Amino acid sequence: MNAYLQTRGFYRATFSDSVRIDTVGDQLQTHIVLRITPGSKTLVNKVGYAIEDSSLQTLTYQNNKESRLVKGSVYTKEAISQDLERLTNLYRSNGYYGFNKEILLAEVDTVDTKLLEIVTNPFQQINRIDSIQAKQQSNINWDIVIKNKKALDTFQTIPFTIRAVHFYPEVSIYESTDTLIGNKFLSNNFYKDAIFHNKTRKFSSKPLLQHNYLYPGTLYNEGLYYKTLNTLGQIGAWQQVDARILKTAKDSLDIHLFLVPAIKQSASIDLE
Repeated sequence: MNAYLQTRGFYRATFSDSVRIDTVGDQLQTHIVLRITPGSKTLVNKVGYAIEDSSLQTLTYQNNKESRLVKGSVYTKEAISQDLERLTNLYRSNGYYGFNKEILLAEVDTVDTKLLEIVTNPFQQINRIDSIQAKQQSNINWDIVIKNKKALDTFQTIPFTIRAVHFYPEVSIYESTDTLIGNKFLSNNFYKDAIFHNKTRKFSSKPLLQHNYLYPGTLYNEGLYYKTLNTLGQIGAWQQVDARILKTAKDSLDIHLFLVPAIKQSASIDLE
C-alpha cells in the first residue's frame, strides 16, 4: 500500500491497524481495520539540468518544454523515469548513438535550505523550524537536478552520422547475418540512398527505398531507425526484418537491414 501511495506522490503516509477476533458458533471471524493517513502530496519545486557536455546541455534546454517535471507537478518515481527516458530519446534522435539512459541520474534535494542558514538567536531558529514544519503539513516541495552519473567519454558526446545503408533482401531464416556483411559472393547494387546486396535480384528495390527513412550523410535518429524497421516489417513480401548498426569510424555508422522473404502460400481446389 505504501508503494502504491508513493506512485501517487504521497511519501509521508502513516498506517495503523486493529484486529478483532470473534467467535461465531464453531467459527472464528477476524475483523481487520487498516487506517491510512496519506499526508500531503510531494510536489516538484524546481527542476534543473546539469549535463557536463555543452552541446547536450544546449539541446536539453532547447527541449525542456517537453518535460512533465515542472514546478507544482506531483513528484513520483515514474515521472523521473519518464524524463530520463525522454532525454535519452532526445539525444539518440539527434545523433548521439553512444548515449543511454543508465548515464543519467536524478538528484533530489528534500532539505529546506532555510534550515541551513546560520541564525544566532535560538528563539528565532525554533520559530523557523516550527514555521517550516507547519508549511510541510500542507505542502512538501522537492528540488530535482538531472545530471550525468560520471564523466562522459567521447563515444557518448559525439553526434554520429550515417555513412551507408545496406539492404539484404534475400536472407534465409537459418542464415547468420555475420556471414552476409562483406560477403564477396553477393552482387552489390548502388543507389543514391542505399546499397543492395542480392543473391538473385528477384526483389525490386523500389518498395524498400520508399519505406526507408535513414539516409547517408544525416545524423543518426533512433526514432527514424525504428520507424524504418516497423514500416519494412509491414511489407507483405518479407516475414522478418532485422538490423545491425556498426560503427565504421570515430563519428559514422553503417546500418545493415536484413530481410527474410515470406514463404509463398498456395491453394488448390479439386472439383468432382
